[in-house]
Amino acid sequence: MIRRAPRPEGNFTVLHNTMLRDQRLSYKARGLLCYILSMPDNFRFTAELLTRHAPDGRQSVMSGLRELRDAGYLTTRRHQTSDGRWRTESTVHDCSQHGENIGDNDGEN
Repeated sequence: MIRRAPRPEGNFTVLHNTMLRDQRLSYKARGLLCYILSMPDNFRFTAELLTRHAPDGRQSVMSGLRELRDAGYLTTRRHQTSDGRWRTESTVHDCSQHGENIGDNDGEN
């Protein structure tokens, strides 16, 4: 049985249980996704920035982001700006965009 401490009344993030229970994702990838989803809209991130906020190295962060991309939680689009520069736009999703949210159904909602 799990007993929860009092729930916070502010400064918290609402997360979809399906993502938290998706057995395709390592705990590292789930943690990265939770961290990114806790940021405000239009938050710009790079692997280097994420690496600065945790003890994991760049390769660990990169492999976690690759997991998220492979599972459909992170989509990227490259486009060329009017001045000819290439930009990568990333979108982070609460649920897999592959239509396969494989979660652990042992828990409640």
